[in-house]
Amino acid sequence: MEPGRVVVIAVLMLAVYVCFSFMGGRKGRIRLYVLSLIVALCLFGAGVAQLTGLVGVVEMLNVACITLSLAALVSTPPLWEEQLRDDLEHARVYQSMRLRDFASWRGWLKLVDRIGARKATLVYFSVFVLGVVVQVFVFGLAQPDLQPFVLLALLAPFLFAALSALWIYRGVRRVMPGA
Repeated sequence: MEPGRVVVIAVLMLAVYVCFSFMGGRKGRIRLYVLSLIVALCLFGAGVAQLTGLVGVVEMLNVACITLSLAALVSTPPLWEEQLRDDLEHARVYQSMRLRDFASWRGWLKLVDRIGARKATLVYFSVFVLGVVVQVFVFGLAQPDLQPFVLLALLAPFLFAALSALWIYRGVRRVMPGA
């Protein structure tokens, strides 16, 4: 079996695990922030891989992006709030931002403290929208006849971005009153 197919199968198994771990509002072992980060990186990575002609990598990244975003949609808004609350307990929002803060919700909570919940949520959502736009643009250049299928496939990450931004905004307004 090709290595790319093995990676795709592993990603699908991870997505099934994520989906079942979040069903029923359970906390799960994989943090929602990590899933958000993976989906965003896969969106941009697939665009770069398409530009460089790495078709196998594009397929793997797109499968990861789509399946993990669909799997994360099973999570509930209270779960997002709970994870934000857990990271807020360990965050010192008044300190300067560090690179390691962006391995959890702490960096985002510091951003909320500085610019407010609405603007920070807009930044979060804009990253995903930019990733989707990059994907559509790059695939439109590479394979114009597949454009409708690309748009349909990118509906999952866009839906994930919209709902997670809404849930994050709701959660941060409850966790950090006045933000």
